[in-house]
Amino acid sequence: MYDVLVVGGGPCGASAAEDLAKAGYSVALLDRPGRIKPC
Repeated sequence: MYDVLVVGGGPCGASAAEDLAKAGYSVALLDRPGRIKPC
């Protein structure tokens, strides 16, 4: 079980997930497969 589910692994979602994890939350990051991201 996770404290937070972040939907979307783009720049905003990835930063939010990282910040929440650093703050001590258990985070799951959910993203669509098959997309190439430039960042």
